[in-house]
Amino acid sequence: MVVFRGLRAPVGEVVEGGRDRAAVVAVINVEDEPEILFVIRRISGRDPWSGQVALPGGRWEPGDRDLLETAERELMEEVGIRLGELRLLGALDVVRPSNMPSLTVTPFIAEAEGRPRVRLGGELSTYFWARLRELKPAEKIVRRPSGEYVVRPAYSYSAWVIWGVTARILDQIFERVGGPGSRLF
Repeated sequence: MVVFRGLRAPVGEVVEGGRDRAAVVAVINVEDEPEILFVIRRISGRDPWSGQVALPGGRWEPGDRDLLETAERELMEEVGIRLGELRLLGALDVVRPSNMPSLTVTPFIAEAEGRPRVRLGGELSTYFWARLRELKPAEKIVRRPSGEYVVRPAYSYSAWVIWGVTARILDQIFERVGGPGSRLF
């Protein structure tokens, strides 16, 4: 088992939804060597994160009671995994995408004993599992709307570059993993 310290919202605590809120789920397989499920967003002109590596999740909808229900719905829609079949540990600190700072994203952490079967939804092109210890610090050069180029912290795994909100969520995961049960390092 991987031990996470300092999770913000314990299971059962309501994390209020709203128009400018979203939730993602970091699904971590703890069976052998800890690994995390990533998805690749389908290329689309309507998606501000088109083609990027992400965690399963999305925006709150008016029918969702709270962000935990948003996370549950989005996980099922995007990868066909039922949150109830995982061990929900809690939430990390909210993050905001730099290209949409009005949006707050609540990342939830859930453990799986083995890899759950993945069935991709229409917004995604593919997925992969990455061993946490094989994610390497990297950089991503990003062009701002002004035309200026900036360097952003990122992680690399195989040919994939993980940056933006997803990289900041990984930072939080790495900050909170530890204790005698940790098998990461």
